Amino acid sequence: MFYTQHISNGNIALNASRDYEKALREYRLLLLLDEDSIDAIFGVANALVSLSTLDVSRIAEAMLFLRDNEAKITVNPEYYPEIAKHFVMIALKIDSYVSRSFSLLATDGKYLDSKCRDRHREIVVETKAFWSYLSDFFSRYPLGSDLLNREAIEGKNKLIDDELSAIDHSVPLSDVTDVFASLPRAIFASRKKTYIARIVFSILQIAFVIGAIIGFIIMMANYQNDPFPGLIVLGIFALLFALANIINRVLKIKLLK
Repeated sequence: MFYTQHISNGNIALNASRDYEKALREYRLLLLLDEDSIDAIFGVANALVSLSTLDVSRIAEAMLFLRDNEAKITVNPEYYPEIAKHFVMIALKIDSYVSRSFSLLATDGKYLDSKCRDRHREIVVETKAFWSYLSDFFSRYPLGSDLLNREAIEGKNKLIDDELSAIDHSVPLSDVTDVFASLPRAIFASRKKTYIARIVFSILQIAFVIGAIIGFIIMMANYQNDPFPGLIVLGIFALLFALANIINRVLKIKLLK
């Protein structure tokens, strides 16, 4: 029961509400129950990457954690395809971190100042270390993934080398103004409030349906005499349900972005 609870809480926090601190706690609690859990191991790594900020990248920490747990996640070859999928998810998160940080550090393809350029280079170097680790991992374990294979990894490493070369040859917009210090630090924002709001409106929808049913019952019970009070109650709750449904759909779209 606790195992299921922690993995469910971790998945919701990581993918829905994006409460990454909670996701990290839940996956670590899951590891206490099952230290060999592939879901928990990759969940911790994914949460760590997601907690990276503009100032502090946690890619190296996630990579070290995965390296320390290699023996556990590779013990059963039947799980190799699942392991490959987990690596794909982490790789996508790291790529997103790199691109989102660049969007803060540069404008029109040029770094805002020299500190922005240097910081982005540090991030790309950490990314290079992760993809080099993937190259080594896939050379030792036949994961057999169509989404991620040695050829794709080597191609990615070549692109990263080209990116590092481009950074080294780039000229910042300014070497005087310290724009870097004034930039937002968060990369992956939490959607906890949006997620809670959707839960609230989902509950309200149920309550409004119940209210509409009650109104319908009142209307039918007094159909011969005076059905209008029940009809009014039915109409009000039906309207409230429609409004809550619209808001809930908007919130759902925001959560899916």
